[in-house]
Amino acid sequence: MELKIKVYEKAKSLAYIPKIVVQAFGPRLILIPNHFAAVLYPEDQDLRKVLKSIETISQDIKNRLEVEK
Repeated sequence: MELKIKVYEKAKSLAYIPKIVVQAFGPRLILIPNHFAAVLYPEDQDLRKVLKSIETISQDIKNRLEVEK
């Protein structure tokens, strides 16, 4: 699944988080950014589960790259 996040042009520090994300993760989120990507997860989530999810997402991206070849 891929979701678009809109950052408001007039208030660069505000972003629209899709309702499906808030329903799944709750209203308190952690964002860990890097130079080219970020991880978003519920504030109270076990980091081992977050890491496992990141591994799954990484594999999905690798699969997408293979399909693009």
